[in-house]
Formats: sequence, structure tokens, C-alpha cells
Amino acid sequence: PSCPAKSIECVICCEEWGARETFMAGTCGHHTCVGCATSAARLACGDRESVNAAGVACAFSGCGQRMGLAELRRLAGVSTRVLPDPRALAAGDPPRETAPLGEAELRTLEMIMEEESIPAARRVWCPRTACAKVLNLGRDKDVAKAEAEAAVALGTVAAAAQEAAAAAKA
Repeated sequence: PSCPAKSIECVICCEEWGARETFMAGTCGHHTCVGCATSAARLACGDRESVNAAGVACAFSGCGQRMGLAELRRLAGVSTRVLPDPRALAAGDPPRETAPLGEAELRTLEMIMEEESIPAARRVWCPRTACAKVLNLGRDKDVAKAEAEAAVALGTVAAAAQEAAAAAKA
């Protein structure tokens, strides 16, 4: 005889779900249905308040735990397998997410997490509109200094070569 599937209540929608239809991120122990977890991750793409360098805030109100990039990737895989939710589709007016978490959304969250890992006073964005990547002035300042020193050194060598050429002509 097979064991009955364990039913788990989502802390967000308060509905009962099978274990394969739920997601638990991190160590907080909050179980959410895959639809609610996906919705929270998707909303975080447009809500920087719920994202920091450690990841996306747990969807349970007041929980301080975060879903890091590895957990978000795991959620994307699970959401691809589980969504769309047949119960939501049968209802006609889906109250829950029906689309899996996509690669573009994962890239957006990764970019926000990367930006949030840099202190605000050291953040600067690439001025090229096609790039718009955040740069860390603290880290990139060393690179800029090395490049400037190399340019000065090259300029000194070039100036010495010009002086030598001028002296040779004279």
C-alpha cells in the first residue's frame, strides 16, 4: 500500500497543497505553495525593498530570512514542473501564479542582489545605455588608478621617444 501524500498549508494563501507543490526556502521553515513563492519572487523584481544582497525576503510577513540565488534557481525549476496550477486554471479566474519563474526574472533578481551588495555611496552605473551595469567605485577605483598610472608611464615613454627623435634630427 502506498502512503497518502502529506498535505502542507501555504503560509500565504492558507490552502492545503501536496508536498511536491510546496516550496520551503532557507532555514525559516515557512512552506509556501509554488504559486505564492513564484509570485513573491516575481513581485521582488519590481520591489527593491524586498531584495537585498542576501536575496529575496521570505514571503511570510515579518520573517527575516532570504531566498538566495541558488534557492531562486531551485524555485524556477520547481515552478516549471508545477505551474500552471490545475486548480487555478479550473477556477477560471486564477488567484495564483500560473506562469513559472523565468530566466529573465532570475537575471533581474541577480542584478538587483549584485547592486545591493555594493554600499550606496560607492554605486555608479555604466553610462552606456545598452549596459547600465552597476559598478563599485571602491573596487573599480583601484583599476582606474592602475590604468591612469599605466597611461602616465606610456606617456612618459612616448615623450622620451619624441625627445630622442627630435635630438636625433638635430
